Amino acid sequence: MTEETKGEAKDYEEWNDEKSKKLDSMMNYLKELYREEEENVSSLDYSRFDHVDDEEEDKDEEMTENKWRIIHKPGVIVRAEPSTTSKFIGYKRFGEIIDVSHTIASLWLKLKHEPGWMLVHGEHLNLDFLIIPHDSSIP
Repeated sequence: MTEETKGEAKDYEEWNDEKSKKLDSMMNYLKELYREEEENVSSLDYSRFDHVDDEEEDKDEEMTENKWRIIHKPGVIVRAEPSTTSKFIGYKRFGEIIDVSHTIASLWLKLKHEPGWMLVHGEHLNLDFLIIPHDSSIP
């Protein structure tokens, strides 16, 4: 290996280390953001959204439009089950497009390519829609 090549390799290694540190910092920030969001959400009363009666559950149906867009800032929590008290397993940021396999009572969306459920509307938080169909005209 020539001195020039060694220098380029060292420069690349330094650049790569710097990018790795920035990525680690960003990941730590996101983990902290998720932890804070989980604490904020867990203190709210979602009980009226936790029960889907049998008649509504029968309305569990395949989606014809399977792409939805996150419109709530900064984003929306992904839950393990369709319940606001279910385990927090992820987070989707504002503007992300998600693939959905089906819905329960037009309130919960089941993610298609990964585990999890997402709440469609934040009425209980004095919010409007959190997620809308991707082709919707709502900005």
